[in-house]
Amino acid sequence: MRRSKFYNMRLPERGAREGEANDAADIEDLTYDLGIIDAEMERQRLEDVRLEKEKATKLELSQHKAADVLDHPDDSVTDAKIGPRTVLTTSGTLQTLLTAIGNAIRAVAGTGTWNGAPATTLAAAKAHMDSG
Repeated sequence: MRRSKFYNMRLPERGAREGEANDAADIEDLTYDLGIIDAEMERQRLEDVRLEKEKATKLELSQHKAADVLDHPDDSVTDAKIGPRTVLTTSGTLQTLLTAIGNAIRAVAGTGTWNGAPATTLAAAKAHMDSG
């Protein structure tokens, strides 16, 4: 017995020679085939329902895009996904760039940290130079 390519339905045999009639349709074969089709349609319907539940609406997407702070509790936003950026002549991930900026501030301030108060301010240094 021949079977269909995609759903394995039972198909009538064709005659051995050209001009011979196909096998007569068999109600059991048709019932079997309709059962296969019905099961596949139900599987697809359930998958459509599942996908519909997971799909964001246009309003949800618009609200997400317009949010001041994007909430990604699953940590799905990473430096790798954001991709490299360039600040002047330095390129890299956000973490790389922020580290370079922090190190530059630390070097200018002459402190052990980038966000600590410097020993003196530029205004104070200028006033000291102008007074001398």
